[in-house]
Amino acid sequence: MKTEAEAKAVIQRLNKGEDFAKLAGELSIDPETKTKGGLFGWLSTMRLDPAIANTIRVLAPNSVAQAPIRNQHGYHVIKLDAKRAAQNFPAFDSRKDSLKKELSALNARKHFAELVQEAKIVNGK
Repeated sequence: MKTEAEAKAVIQRLNKGEDFAKLAGELSIDPETKTKGGLFGWLSTMRLDPAIANTIRVLAPNSVAQAPIRNQHGYHVIKLDAKRAAQNFPAFDSRKDSLKKELSALNARKHFAELVQEAKIVNGK
């Protein structure tokens, strides 16, 4: 939202039972999430604006923050759908074979693209 008053009005509408996704689609100024009903997907609070991260940490699942959060992008209305424990990256050994296959395929595509680029076609043949 551009203003705090707009964000507070949205929170009031949500408290009366209006649908978050519908309101986000209509009123959000964020072009990336507007078309997704305000959905960001899974986030790590370590990578978020501190004010937003702190709000998410204290919110219960399926709840809406009762005050908008302001940062350089405007005012945010936060709804938390769910929480889960952070997931670590898989161990290298468990991914080693698939990574080798992916790297081989990538190198093959690169080599083929170079061959096509260097190819000389004479008389359409």
